[in-house]
Amino acid sequence: MKILHLSDIHFKVKYSDSSTQYLQMLQSMQHPQEKLTHLINLLKNKGIEYDFVVITGDLCDDGTVEDYKQLKILLDSLLSVPYFVALGNHDIKENFYKGFLNEEDNRPYCRVFNLENFSIVSFDNSQYGLSNGFIDVDRLNWLKETYRKLDNEPVLLIMHHHLIKRQADIPALETPKAFRQILCDNSTMGILTGHTHHQFADYYQGIPYFTADAIAFAGQDMSDGKVRFDENYGANIYTIKDHKIINNSVYSLYTGKIIKEVHF
Repeated sequence: MKILHLSDIHFKVKYSDSSTQYLQMLQSMQHPQEKLTHLINLLKNKGIEYDFVVITGDLCDDGTVEDYKQLKILLDSLLSVPYFVALGNHDIKENFYKGFLNEEDNRPYCRVFNLENFSIVSFDNSQYGLSNGFIDVDRLNWLKETYRKLDNEPVLLIMHHHLIKRQADIPALETPKAFRQILCDNSTMGILTGHTHHQFADYYQGIPYFTADAIAFAGQDMSDGKVRFDENYGANIYTIKDHKIINNSVYSLYTGKIIKEVHF
C-alpha cells in the first residue's frame, strides 16, 4: 500500500488582501492550484501510483466558505483515490465544515478513518490564529478514547504541527506527557505532520515520523526577523507493508524562484 502525503496548500480562490508583507507575498506566488496540479500530473506521468492521500493542514489561508468549496472541487478533480485531511492554524474551522464537508460545526476536526489493515486518525491540534498549536484536555481525552476503541489496531496519526524541536526554526508543538504516553502505549505505526513547509524524517518517541514539503511555498529564516519565501514545493509517498512504513520517497520540486523577503 502507498500513501501520498501533501501539506500546507494555503489555498484561496483569490489573494486580494495586501495589508501585510506576508499577504503581499501570497499575492506574488504562483497559485497553489497550479503547483498541486503540476505535482499530481508529474506523478501520474511517471507512472507513480498511490492508494490514499493525506493532507496535513493549512488547507486554506484564512479561507472563506467558498475557498473551501473550490478547494474540494479541485481535489476531487485531481485525485482518483480517497483522501483524508487534518486542519492547521490557518484553517477556519466553521468555514471548513461548511465549505468542505457541507456541515454546520466549529469544533476541532478529530476523525477516525478505518482502512483494511489499519486506521488513519486525524488529530486536530490547531486553533485558528494560534501559530504554535496546542492540545487541550478535551482533545487529549478524545485521542485516548479513540486509541482505546481501536483496541491496539495499528494507527497512522496525521496532524498539522511538527513535534521535533530541532527540525525547524519555528517552535514545535508543546506536548503533554499524556499525549506521548498514548502514542507509545499503543500501536502507532507512524506520525505525519506539516507546518514547517520542509520535508523531514526521523523518529518521535521511537515512532516513525515524517513531515512533507508544503504545496504553497517554502520559507527560509534569514535572521533578524527576515524570512525569504521561495516557490519550492513537494510531497512524500510512503510504502506500507505489514503495518510498517518501509519506504519514504520524497518529491521536492525546486524552482529556484524567490517570491519575496518579508520582515516580521
